[in-house]
Amino acid sequence: MSEILSIHHVTVHLEQNRRKLTVLSDISITVQKGEIFGIVGESGCGKSVLSNSILDLQPKKMRVSSGDILFEGQSMLKKSKHQLQKMRGKEISMIFQNPMSSLNPSLTVGYQIVEIIRAHQNISKKEAKGIAIDVMKKVGLPRAEQLFYDYPHQLSGGMQQRVMIAIAIACQPKFLIADEPTTALDVTIQAQILHLLKEIRREQNTTILLISHDLGVMGDMCDRIAVMYAGEIVEIGTTAQIFENPSHPYTKGLMESIPTPDKKGNPLYSIPGNVPSLQERMGGCPFASRCHLAIDMCFTSKPQLKKVAKAHDVSCFFSEMEEVSFEYAKSFS
Repeated sequence: MSEILSIHHVTVHLEQNRRKLTVLSDISITVQKGEIFGIVGESGCGKSVLSNSILDLQPKKMRVSSGDILFEGQSMLKKSKHQLQKMRGKEISMIFQNPMSSLNPSLTVGYQIVEIIRAHQNISKKEAKGIAIDVMKKVGLPRAEQLFYDYPHQLSGGMQQRVMIAIAIACQPKFLIADEPTTALDVTIQAQILHLLKEIRREQNTTILLISHDLGVMGDMCDRIAVMYAGEIVEIGTTAQIFENPSHPYTKGLMESIPTPDKKGNPLYSIPGNVPSLQERMGGCPFASRCHLAIDMCFTSKPQLKKVAKAHDVSCFFSEMEEVSFEYAKSFS
């Protein structure tokens, strides 16, 4: 496989009350064509900021201050607003986590799908309608011909999310960003939406960047996973590596918090403390204040991503120091 998206040492700052706050710090990931790449982490860790930065959808006071984002070898940061507008929906599409705030309540769902098709294809309204209905059927919407004239409020949450997916794939984009696509949906509908994303990848060879706080979903969906914490990547590897050999204390904590049959009857593990706010982020390892392994250097020096195995990188001093192994570190827990 070849790279379709490369994020090189990207840092994002937010200007607030004449202060420059670091939202993302030195993020580097590559996504291969045809894969499902997952970004997982707690709310507020910067997952959505990273995805929005790809298409320049972040708020006005938030900007990429260093690094570069390459899509098929071309810098997204050097493109004009007009060039980016032409790419959105055609080359790269996004499924947002809240369809009710993303769909226009005053327009029928059919019109909203037709609108994106005609924005990128020189075809008539009748032709666009035919394509829209076909796409609606493809994403599993019942009675597509009648539903075409319904408004978003007339649809259930699961149907609204399917409309969002229909809009996203209407022009058969090469790259699809799914930002928490199953938020607020019941378990059955979640499974249907995730299965639909797999089908889109299989049938269209669409590359998917899947963003979620749910490691269980990631384990079922993704080829590779990046774990984010407080605006930084702390671990990245194949799904098998992340689940079978989690090497960062934060990743291990997330794994321990997943409900499994062997934990039945016992309270689930909860990582102590909270993600530091933008104002609280200082030098050193961002996870140090919540880590039971932390030593003095963790609070003053920032660990870099280092390989612990092929295609498996971890940002933790315990993975770098030969004299302090993870097995030894476990004795402190």
